[in-house]
Amino acid sequence: MLNRQIVSSLIFIVHFALLNAWTGALTNAIVVGRNGSCKKGDTRVGRPPRMGFSFCVLSLGALYFSWQGVISILPVASILLGIYSRWQEKPLRYGCTAS
Repeated sequence: MLNRQIVSSLIFIVHFALLNAWTGALTNAIVVGRNGSCKKGDTRVGRPPRMGFSFCVLSLGALYFSWQGVISILPVASILLGIYSRWQEKPLRYGCTAS
C-alpha cells in the first residue's frame, strides 16, 4: 500500500509542478520520504520520534518557502496530520478495530 502511495505521490509532484502549485509539489515530496521511512516496519524502533519531528519541520519549511496565500495551509495541515497518525503507538485505540 505504501509503495503505491509513493508512486502516486511522485506522479502528483510532476502534476503540481506543471501547475506551479509548489506547496502541493513539496508536500508530496515529503509524503514520499515519510512513507519510505514507514516501510521499514510497524514497530516504534523503526520510527524514532525525531523523524516525525523532522518531517513536521520540513512541512512547515515547505509552507514558508511556497506560500501562495491562506490556501497553502490546507495541504500542509493534511501532511502534519498524516505524520502525527503514522507515529502513533496505537493508532486503533479509539473504537476502530481491525477485522
